[in-house]
Amino acid sequence: MLQPKYIGILSCSGEEFPGGTVSRIATRQVLAHLRPEDTTTICVPLFLAGNNQEQDFVKYFPCITVDGCEKRCAEKSVEKLGRKPLEAFVVSNFFTPEEHAQIKKGPRHDLQWKDHPYCARLAEAIARKIQQINEKG
Repeated sequence: MLQPKYIGILSCSGEEFPGGTVSRIATRQVLAHLRPEDTTTICVPLFLAGNNQEQDFVKYFPCITVDGCEKRCAEKSVEKLGRKPLEAFVVSNFFTPEEHAQIKKGPRHDLQWKDHPYCARLAEAIARKIQQINEKG
């Protein structure tokens, strides 16, 4: 069986929460810098609107979700298609309670997160998981 070229990443779209911003920036770092050769993003608005191309990707190819809060919207939307993400990252579970409290107090729409160590740490964890998935085949 051939290994798929891309692993899809479905990231939180919750712009009203700082955790959503952290999850999206970390995902962008993975896509653009850490694993550009073997990752792609799933367009959240199209996916949630029922776009066949976006949903078919999730149905037939491996996917990782990155949620900004305990609502786990990205993970649940993948599960509604009858699939389970290979890994489901949740900002509130990934970081320590103290770090998560700092994130919750942070800016919601601010690009100050772009170079924040929290985003880099989450991105590196996502990239490591992708590497593990690829090594397993």
